[in-house]
Amino acid sequence: MKSTINTPSGSINIKSTIRAKKVLKAELETGQCSRNILKLCKGMDPTAAIPYIERIEHSSHIHHSICFCSIIEASISFNATNTLSDIRTVLLEKERIYSHFLYLNKMCCLSGDKILTNITELAINKIIDELEEISGHRTYSTLNSPKNINHNFSIGKLMYSDSCNSELLELTKHIGSLINKNKSLRYIYSNKGLLDPKTTELTGPFSWHLDNGYDSRLTNPYLSYNDPDVVCELSKKNIIVANDVYMRIIAIIEDIKCSTKIIKILLNKIKDNGTSKMACPREEAITKIPKGLYQSQIESPRGKLDISLEINDNSNIEKITVNTPSEKNIKECLKHTPEHLIEHVFQSMYISPMEIDK
Repeated sequence: MKSTINTPSGSINIKSTIRAKKVLKAELETGQCSRNILKLCKGMDPTAAIPYIERIEHSSHIHHSICFCSIIEASISFNATNTLSDIRTVLLEKERIYSHFLYLNKMCCLSGDKILTNITELAINKIIDELEEISGHRTYSTLNSPKNINHNFSIGKLMYSDSCNSELLELTKHIGSLINKNKSLRYIYSNKGLLDPKTTELTGPFSWHLDNGYDSRLTNPYLSYNDPDVVCELSKKNIIVANDVYMRIIAIIEDIKCSTKIIKILLNKIKDNGTSKMACPREEAITKIPKGLYQSQIESPRGKLDISLEINDNSNIEKITVNTPSEKNIKECLKHTPEHLIEHVFQSMYISPMEIDK
């Protein structure tokens, strides 16, 4: 059996041998960058390639953008101010929450629970509205600014963000309470999509709760993740052995709570610094990067994202390599398919929930 799925990032081909609804063998050809995005960027000025890099995985585009921009900034010895780092970190955590709610919504919908499906959809719409309200948020994830956008980042908008963040935390606690009381959800997802706790190849929120637990925010901190209060909050995060679908849902709930608390800490810092307005980079700014090979790593909602950038003598891009967490986790999941129904495997892992259906 061969199945091809077209995603916003390219095509994914799965060749599988199935008998009695169980997978005996599976081969994967992933097309995370198959739409020639990286080839298209060859010869470009690095800053001009930012919008293309953001398209590689649509539900965590800010993470891709900041990861790519950090390469450029390090190469020209640009150090972001503490306030800029705080704002970027807030945006990263907001996008993490958005991506986590997409996952929860999908899992609740697949279970047939209409109440939880509607509540998680409400949370998704709330976080989307909030990101749209924060005018010019893309400016603070890139070195250059799009035209015809109001880029003022005001205290008033931060106050709006703070209010929404508190609402999301309460909503998350309510969702967690409903999930804990929901016996049918536990029955449907317990002991499904089982993983060996000693699995070492996975990346993302589920790997944090296995033996190899790795979170770049804590292990290799960047931006404001080295703030003592943020480090303390990450260290306090409840570690759950998420070796089946149900416990992975619980793990996501805990991670959302942690993100809302980190956002609260950083918003208080930004307001204490008395920032009323921040100017954005100039549209005509041109960045010349010395020839060489540069690399950056960031923790996206789905796991470790690595981007390598090779610059030629003309300060243009010679080659880009992007290792996405979804690509790595898909391959790892297929190793577990012989033991479980295939839908349980793909439902159980955090693999592009808007791109791959059962």
